Amino acid sequence: MRYIKALFLFLFSVNIQAQYVLDWADEFNGTSLNMNDWNIEKGGGSAWNNTAIDDPRVIEVSNGSLKLKGIKNPNYNGKIEDVTSIDKNSVWTGAIDTHKKIGFKYGKMEVRARIEAAPSAWPAIWLMPVHSVYGGNPLSGEIDIVEHLNYDNFYYSTVHTEYHLTNKQDPERYGEGLFTNDDSEWVVYGMIWTDQKIDFFRNGVVYHTVNKGQGLYVNGLLRWPFDEDFYIILSQQIGGGWVDGEAAAKGLKMTDADLPLTMEIDYVRVYKLSTQTIDYDISAENITRTDNNTCGTTFDIDFDVTNLGSQTITSFDVEVYIDNQLVKSTSETVNLSNTGSTSISVTGIDATNSGSKSVKVIVSNPNGNTDEVPANDETTQTISITEGILHEFFITESSANSSLSWEIKDGSSTVVTSSGITSSVSNNEKVYSFCLPAGCYDIIVSDAYSAGSGGCSAQAWSSGSNYCVGEQVVRNANLYEAKWCGTDDPSTAG
Repeated sequence: MRYIKALFLFLFSVNIQAQYVLDWADEFNGTSLNMNDWNIEKGGGSAWNNTAIDDPRVIEVSNGSLKLKGIKNPNYNGKIEDVTSIDKNSVWTGAIDTHKKIGFKYGKMEVRARIEAAPSAWPAIWLMPVHSVYGGNPLSGEIDIVEHLNYDNFYYSTVHTEYHLTNKQDPERYGEGLFTNDDSEWVVYGMIWTDQKIDFFRNGVVYHTVNKGQGLYVNGLLRWPFDEDFYIILSQQIGGGWVDGEAAAKGLKMTDADLPLTMEIDYVRVYKLSTQTIDYDISAENITRTDNNTCGTTFDIDFDVTNLGSQTITSFDVEVYIDNQLVKSTSETVNLSNTGSTSISVTGIDATNSGSKSVKVIVSNPNGNTDEVPANDETTQTISITEGILHEFFITESSANSSLSWEIKDGSSTVVTSSGITSSVSNNEKVYSFCLPAGCYDIIVSDAYSAGSGGCSAQAWSSGSNYCVGEQVVRNANLYEAKWCGTDDPSTAG
């Protein structure tokens, strides 16, 4: 994001009047970061993230806002002012992004924030391409809504392209917005991005515009790569060659007293034009469990997907979560035109243990593109998981119609599973399945038909076995009972 400051300032007022509707937002009203939408920067080799760390001391969501902080490294015992070059050994900072989770092309973006100033502080609100279709940075572009350095009374709003890297004096390359150095002041920073230009605004007033011009290329250099999806980055960096150099030129140096410092975000909102066509929008709903084996921790599901965008979808990714933990990822091949729907099956999902489970499905990356309306891309269903052995028993009535009900009791005479009146049995077998741990149980079958002299039996099998672990029941006032012990080992069957 580094560039050389030119000696001009563009400030002009243009009111924002186009009709926009909210497409996606994070209001930070919870107590933790929404990891379905955000990634946490864990540090890297670039100047903007080499002090970033995944630690709750630098990334906090509380009281309706996100706090990205810069703090002194708790493990560093020296003084910040004695550090020759600020790095992760001396400071920690918070930074997050929406890469491969939230992205958009065209529309309006707003970030309401208040920013603290300090020597070597470099907070930024910016965007990078989801897919670098034109090549590495800066070929595929970069949009910087806010970059503030030290105690400057302005911040930079910049675009980075192949053309602007060569033509740094192009007046549209960057503009400057007013920065008051009042860390109690809330400001709405933002941009309006169309297929023809990018307007940067502060509190609703545009102060800088970058125009597409006559084409993508100027003198053979790519000037407008801004026709692809971009994702959002929020970073509270400290240190780096650019900001440290600017600080030194002004006689500034960070000290222990300058820390901690915070960039506080009230909300991030992305809007689309009310008439804007959505190219890629895929929704998920209606999770149902489809496996007949209701026993054990592995299960299968179906869910429905619908194409709500204008482009035909031929592929997308699926993630399955159990209690917010990712357990399975797949890619699906489909052929869905606009409003088309289909059912998708996912098999072999392992819940690990029994209990009531929250099963969530997220669909994403239709045709490798960002889902432009991510609010409807997930669905959740509660599924009960039971560990044990799948057992079956059948009831046979040999000579008369019967309407039967049954229940199974454990050793303490507690009913563990049962069935009400079933459809009648006539010279037929009726098979029933249930899942219970290995052990001894009583099967009690009640016959609502009082006449007849035919024999009736209740028998049971353990799943996958061909041996009988029950015994013939004896008719007694229309009550039939068998005692059996279900196990996996035929030699121990009772």
